[in-house]
Amino acid sequence: HPPKKKKKKNQTKREKAHQNMAFAIASGLTATTARAGGAAVCRSRAAARTARRVPAIVMDVGGDKTETPPMDNKAKAEAYDAPSFNVDTEELTNQAKEKAKMVADDVKSRPAFYVQIASAVGVAAVTLTVLQAIINAVNGLPVLPGLFELVGLSYTSWFIWRYLIYNDTRDELVSNVREFVGKTTKKD
Repeated sequence: HPPKKKKKKNQTKREKAHQNMAFAIASGLTATTARAGGAAVCRSRAAARTARRVPAIVMDVGGDKTETPPMDNKAKAEAYDAPSFNVDTEELTNQAKEKAKMVADDVKSRPAFYVQIASAVGVAAVTLTVLQAIINAVNGLPVLPGLFELVGLSYTSWFIWRYLIYNDTRDELVSNVREFVGKTTKKD
Protein backbone atom coordinates (compact mmCIF):
# COMPACT_ATOMS: atom_id res chain seq x y z
CA HIS A 1 0.00 0.00 0.00
CA PRO A 2 1.30 3.47 -0.79
CA PRO A 3 1.17 5.85 2.18
CA LYS A 4 -2.00 7.83 2.46
CA LYS A 5 -1.68 11.46 1.58
CA LYS A 6 -2.67 13.97 4.19
CA LYS A 7 -5.69 16.04 3.54
CA LYS A 8 -5.04 19.11 1.47
CA LYS A 9 -7.02 21.24 3.94
CA ASN A 10 -4.59 20.49 6.81
CA GLN A 11 -1.59 21.22 4.61
CA THR A 12 -2.96 24.59 3.62
CA LYS A 13 -3.61 25.52 7.24
CA ARG A 14 -0.05 24.58 8.14
CA GLU A 15 1.35 26.48 5.18
CA LYS A 16 -0.70 29.54 6.10
CA ALA A 17 0.54 29.34 9.68
CA HIS A 18 4.14 29.14 8.45
CA GLN A 19 3.57 32.08 6.14
CA ASN A 20 2.07 34.10 8.98
CA MET A 21 5.06 33.22 11.16
CA ALA A 22 7.43 34.33 8.41
CA PHE A 23 5.54 37.61 8.17
CA ALA A 24 5.81 38.08 11.94
CA ILE A 25 9.54 37.37 11.91
CA ALA A 26 10.15 39.66 8.94
CA SER A 27 8.15 42.49 10.52
CA GLY A 28 9.88 42.15 13.90
CA LEU A 29 6.80 40.97 15.81
CA THR A 30 7.07 38.38 18.56
CA ALA A 31 5.74 34.96 17.76
CA THR A 32 3.37 34.87 20.71
CA THR A 33 1.67 38.19 20.10
CA ALA A 34 1.73 38.55 16.34
CA ARG A 35 -1.44 38.14 14.34
CA ALA A 36 -1.35 38.35 10.56
CA GLY A 37 -4.24 38.07 8.15
CA GLY A 38 -6.66 37.20 10.95
CA ALA A 39 -4.97 33.87 11.75
CA ALA A 40 -3.01 33.29 14.93
CA VAL A 41 0.70 32.90 14.32
CA CYS A 42 2.41 29.63 15.25
CA ARG A 43 4.10 29.72 18.64
CA SER A 44 6.67 27.00 18.29
CA ARG A 45 10.31 27.46 17.43
CA ALA A 46 10.06 24.66 14.89
CA ALA A 47 7.39 26.60 13.03
CA ALA A 48 9.58 29.69 13.14
CA ARG A 49 12.50 27.73 11.65
CA THR A 50 10.22 26.31 8.98
CA ALA A 51 8.82 29.76 8.26
CA ARG A 52 12.31 31.02 7.45
CA ARG A 53 12.45 28.47 4.60
CA VAL A 54 9.16 29.56 3.01
CA PRO A 55 9.93 30.69 -0.56
CA ALA A 56 7.67 33.72 -0.44
CA ILE A 57 5.60 35.45 2.19
CA VAL A 58 1.95 35.86 1.33
CA MET A 59 0.13 38.37 3.47
CA ASP A 60 -3.63 38.60 3.49
CA VAL A 61 -4.21 42.12 4.75
CA GLY A 62 -7.75 43.40 4.40
CA GLY A 63 -8.54 40.99 1.61
CA ASP A 64 -5.56 42.06 -0.54
CA LYS A 65 -2.95 39.40 -1.10
CA THR A 66 0.53 40.75 -1.59
CA GLU A 67 3.58 38.62 -2.17
CA THR A 68 6.96 39.74 -0.94
CA PRO A 69 10.19 37.90 -1.71
CA PRO A 70 12.05 36.39 1.23
CA MET A 71 14.98 38.31 2.70
CA ASP A 72 18.32 36.83 3.52
CA ASN A 73 19.85 37.53 6.94
CA LYS A 74 21.94 40.47 5.71
CA ALA A 75 18.91 42.15 4.14
CA LYS A 76 16.92 41.62 7.34
CA ALA A 77 19.72 43.12 9.39
CA GLU A 78 19.91 46.16 7.14
CA ALA A 79 16.14 46.62 7.04
CA TYR A 80 15.47 46.18 10.75
CA ASP A 81 18.58 47.51 12.47
CA ALA A 82 18.08 49.96 15.29
CA PRO A 83 18.72 53.55 14.26
CA SER A 84 22.26 54.67 14.78
CA PHE A 85 22.95 57.60 17.08
CA ASN A 86 25.81 60.02 16.85
CA VAL A 87 27.39 59.92 20.29
CA ASP A 88 30.46 61.89 21.21
CA THR A 89 32.25 59.28 23.28
CA GLU A 90 35.09 61.63 24.13
CA GLU A 91 32.66 64.08 25.74
CA LEU A 92 30.95 61.29 27.68
CA THR A 93 34.33 60.00 28.86
CA ASN A 94 35.35 63.47 30.03
CA GLN A 95 32.06 63.91 31.91
CA ALA A 96 32.49 60.53 33.61
CA LYS A 97 36.04 61.42 34.62
CA GLU A 98 34.88 64.77 36.07
CA LYS A 99 32.13 63.06 38.10
CA ALA A 100 34.57 60.42 39.36
CA LYS A 101 37.03 63.14 40.39
CA MET A 102 34.25 65.04 42.22
CA VAL A 103 33.24 61.90 44.13
CA ALA A 104 36.86 61.09 45.02
CA ASP A 105 37.41 64.65 46.27
CA ASP A 106 34.22 64.46 48.35
CA VAL A 107 35.30 61.16 49.91
CA LYS A 108 38.72 62.66 50.73
CA SER A 109 37.17 65.76 52.29
CA ARG A 110 34.79 63.89 54.65
CA PRO A 111 35.84 60.26 55.13
CA ALA A 112 33.99 59.89 58.46
CA PHE A 113 30.65 60.41 56.72
CA TYR A 114 31.33 57.62 54.24
CA VAL A 115 32.61 55.33 57.00
CA GLN A 116 29.30 55.87 58.81
CA ILE A 117 27.36 55.04 55.64
CA ALA A 118 29.42 51.89 55.04
CA SER A 119 28.96 50.86 58.68
CA ALA A 120 25.21 51.40 58.50
CA VAL A 121 24.99 49.29 55.34
CA GLY A 122 27.06 46.53 56.96
CA VAL A 123 24.95 46.54 60.13
CA ALA A 124 21.76 46.47 58.05
CA ALA A 125 23.03 43.48 56.05
CA VAL A 126 23.97 41.54 59.20
CA THR A 127 20.64 42.43 60.86
CA LEU A 128 18.63 41.29 57.84
CA THR A 129 20.58 38.02 57.68
CA VAL A 130 19.92 37.31 61.37
CA LEU A 131 16.24 38.22 61.06
CA GLN A 132 15.89 35.96 58.03
CA ALA A 133 17.42 33.07 60.00
CA ILE A 134 15.02 33.71 62.91
CA ILE A 135 12.01 33.85 60.59
CA ASN A 136 13.05 30.59 58.89
CA ALA A 137 13.45 28.92 62.30
CA VAL A 138 10.02 30.10 63.47
CA ASN A 139 8.40 29.00 60.21
CA GLY A 140 9.79 25.53 60.86
CA LEU A 141 7.67 25.20 64.03
CA PRO A 142 4.26 23.66 63.36
CA VAL A 143 1.90 26.07 65.20
CA LEU A 144 3.61 29.47 65.25
CA PRO A 145 3.27 30.50 61.57
CA GLY A 146 -0.50 30.09 61.71
CA LEU A 147 -0.64 31.95 65.02
CA PHE A 148 1.45 34.83 63.66
CA GLU A 149 -0.77 34.98 60.58
CA LEU A 150 -3.85 35.20 62.80
CA VAL A 151 -2.27 37.97 64.89
CA GLY A 152 -1.31 39.88 61.73
CA LEU A 153 -4.78 39.63 60.23
CA SER A 154 -6.35 40.66 63.55
CA TYR A 155 -4.10 43.71 63.91
CA THR A 156 -4.69 44.72 60.27
CA SER A 157 -8.46 44.46 60.77
CA TRP A 158 -8.27 46.53 63.97
CA PHE A 159 -6.10 49.18 62.28
CA ILE A 160 -8.52 49.50 59.37
CA TRP A 161 -11.48 49.74 61.78
CA ARG A 162 -9.71 52.21 64.08
CA TYR A 163 -8.07 54.59 61.59
CA LEU A 164 -9.29 54.17 58.03
CA ILE A 165 -13.07 53.83 58.05
CA TYR A 166 -14.12 57.22 59.47
CA ASN A 167 -12.97 60.64 58.29
CA ASP A 168 -12.12 62.08 61.73
CA THR A 169 -9.95 59.08 62.62
CA ARG A 170 -8.16 59.34 59.24
CA ASP A 171 -7.38 62.98 60.09
CA GLU A 172 -6.09 61.84 63.48
CA LEU A 173 -3.81 59.28 61.80
CA VAL A 174 -2.46 61.90 59.37
CA SER A 175 -1.72 64.32 62.21
CA ASN A 176 0.03 61.55 64.21
CA VAL A 177 2.19 60.65 61.20
CA ARG A 178 3.07 64.30 60.54
CA GLU A 179 3.96 64.79 64.21
CA PHE A 180 6.20 61.71 64.16
CA VAL A 181 7.91 62.79 60.94
CA GLY A 182 8.41 66.27 62.39
CA LYS A 183 10.08 64.80 65.48
CA THR A 184 12.36 62.50 63.52
CA THR A 185 13.45 65.03 60.92
CA LYS A 186 13.74 67.99 63.29
CA LYS A 187 17.23 69.50 63.18
CA ASP A 188 18.54 70.99 66.40
